[in-house]
Amino acid sequence: MIRKRTFLKISFRYVHWFIINLIMAYVLTSVVVQGNALVAGAVDKLLAGEHIMMSKFIWQLIIMAFIGLVSAFIKSYSSSTFSVNVQTAFKNESAQKLAKLKYKYFDDLGSGSIINKLISDIAETGKFFSETLPDICTVLITIVTIMIYIAGLNFKLLIVVLLCYPILIIAANLIAKKMVALAKKRRGKLDLMASIAGDSIQGIVVGRSYNLFEVIKNKLDKAIDDIVKNEYQRTTISMGSWVLQQMISWVPTIVCSVFILYQTFSGTVTIGGMMSFMILINRLAHSMSELPFIINDAREMNVSINRLEEIMSQKDEPSGDYFIEESNSNQQECTDAIILKNLIFGYEEGGRKIFDGLDVEIERGKTTAFAGGSGQGKTTVFKIFCGFYTQDSGDYYLMGKKFLEWNLSKAREQFALVSQSVFLFPETIAENVAYGRVDATRDEVIEACKRANIHDFIVDLPEKYETLVGERGVRLSGGERQRISIARAFLKNAPILLLDEPTSAIDVLTESLIQDAIDKISENKTVIIIAHRLSTIEKADKICVFADGRIVESGTHDELLHKNGTYSELYSCEKTMTEEDQKALSADKLNDIEKELNENENENELNKNEIKLNNKRNELNRNKKELNESKKELNKSDKIKKQGVCEL
Repeated sequence: MIRKRTFLKISFRYVHWFIINLIMAYVLTSVVVQGNALVAGAVDKLLAGEHIMMSKFIWQLIIMAFIGLVSAFIKSYSSSTFSVNVQTAFKNESAQKLAKLKYKYFDDLGSGSIINKLISDIAETGKFFSETLPDICTVLITIVTIMIYIAGLNFKLLIVVLLCYPILIIAANLIAKKMVALAKKRRGKLDLMASIAGDSIQGIVVGRSYNLFEVIKNKLDKAIDDIVKNEYQRTTISMGSWVLQQMISWVPTIVCSVFILYQTFSGTVTIGGMMSFMILINRLAHSMSELPFIINDAREMNVSINRLEEIMSQKDEPSGDYFIEESNSNQQECTDAIILKNLIFGYEEGGRKIFDGLDVEIERGKTTAFAGGSGQGKTTVFKIFCGFYTQDSGDYYLMGKKFLEWNLSKAREQFALVSQSVFLFPETIAENVAYGRVDATRDEVIEACKRANIHDFIVDLPEKYETLVGERGVRLSGGERQRISIARAFLKNAPILLLDEPTSAIDVLTESLIQDAIDKISENKTVIIIAHRLSTIEKADKICVFADGRIVESGTHDELLHKNGTYSELYSCEKTMTEEDQKALSADKLNDIEKELNENENENELNKNEIKLNNKRNELNRNKKELNESKKELNKSDKIKKQGVCEL
């Protein structure tokens, strides 16, 4: 793999800001040096009894301070501008690169490592360009400028300064190499931890269903323990480097101070020169002590830069220039939508071959189904159709043209994929459907949903088309996600429709809605179906049976049954299993019916008893009524008797 050195190329685009930063760093250091020289000269004049014009001296100091202030501002602004521009340019280029990377790269590396690189490593790289690189340049300019001044003051002083540092700097360099090795390990371990955390979040349903909390926790604990162990080693070495940094600062300062004092006593250096030297040696010692460790930080950050460069240096997906205009008659003249000739493919170089001499012809406007056992490459061939993987050898023709000659984006416009595992973005329903065609209007989105039999469900939601579906569409059922996927495919309106068993693991009512939507979308399309249930492809125009990396049989459903080959065996096996399921279902139904009859008999018995009880109650009520009527008759008789007695 050839490294592209993307950061270096980007840095050259904005090198003028970096040069301005260097110039301002030099001006700022020169102001400090010249200010010290000005003060040293004034001290020497005072000690010699000479007169000093204070107003002129103060104005000189004010001008120098103003120049230093302006140069510091420009230095800071140019450094920040350089850093921001480099980071922004790299983020833009990395986004474009990710869109062109081979699909295999994502399969091999894993999402956790890629995300960690794009977040953590870019942050480290930003720190390098905004802080570390400017600091290195500033420190180097400070060291060189001060050394030039010291050489002009007394060349022997420069020799003493230079003799004090080499051994200490060599020791610092050895420590830096160990720190870099540990930094590489740390990045790898952080990738692992991010991957484990990402997998545990994405697989939270499985994790909780199978009570995998302790298993995941142990994995995370181990990853964290490895990171802590690595950081403990880094901290131990870092403490040693801190001691070394202090030695680099103290030892030369003490040695040079003694030497300058000797030179002053001998009359070689003036008192003003000694004062200036003592001030500048502290600044020089500080810069010299920082330099090895700033470089060490740069080396550690270079690990992140190399990891990002590794992404940028990956090969792009192969793409040609050919594409078909909508009005191009070549597409109409081509009778076969897809042709595979003697295609050989394996995921790993030198590993097992998924396809070994695969030959397929898919006629335009027809429905072709792929059948076969598990692991025979049915899903893999879809990945080859869409250009996710490239064959090792053999030919793949799309609309009569070799696929490698196609513009990859234009080639993928020819396909609409409806998979059994639907991916939805964590956005609204309308936005997810509109990904089928980014310039689609709301009316077109609604029409696609109507044809996919999902519109009525959407309008019953409180937020309707603005309903958020959640991460990966978790707020929707499998059938609802599937119909949104079909609506997305409707909107794309591609000439070739790839169906990866979209009705598997769906209840009967939802399956009928999805199947109706698929029938609508399949009109006047080239349809390719991966079949796990052979009963769903009986009406296909052509069925291709995969086995041992080849097509072992092809034909219509009836033709393949008459051959009594692989397909007939698979179909018979499925039919037997279906009949057993139906028998089991019938037995269950019979038990349910018997249970229901028993319940009905018990209910009838209860009803009879209740009727008897009601009859008795009615009879009792009639008796009560007759008794009341008798009482009324008796009361009337008594009343008549009383009236007769009164008349007598």
